[in-house]
Amino acid sequence: MTDDRHRSEDRPPTERPQPPRSGEVRPEEERRLRYEEQYAATNHEYNTVIKVIEVIYYLTGALGILLLLRFLLRLFGANPDNAFAQFIYGFSDPFTAPFEGLFANPAIGQYGVLEITVVIGIAVYALLTWLVVRLIKIIWLEDR
Repeated sequence: MTDDRHRSEDRPPTERPQPPRSGEVRPEEERRLRYEEQYAATNHEYNTVIKVIEVIYYLTGALGILLLLRFLLRLFGANPDNAFAQFIYGFSDPFTAPFEGLFANPAIGQYGVLEITVVIGIAVYALLTWLVVRLIKIIWLEDR
């Protein structure tokens, strides 16, 4: 006995979507591809901006460490003839020059100097970094 439920003549024909011919793209697939391309381009731009911000923070952090080393060497009266001290002083001089003479740097003990101008420099460079990063975020990342 045959089961009549499985006969194909009784079932209505169903329309299957035909696979696209070679080189053809369906409209929904085309929309999806366009969206993915836009997303990839936007994501790449976002990642580039984030990398720029990270580099800015890294460089400012390195400058802060350099200035902190200078501050500590001067505070504890490091020998200015020492090669390491000369390197730190020479490398940090251009960054402390804008603040020289702003305040008097009081002597601490026999050899130490409290370089207030270096502390002010660290604060100013940190503030400038924050402002630059904030501006970058406003220009390139706020509309997301």
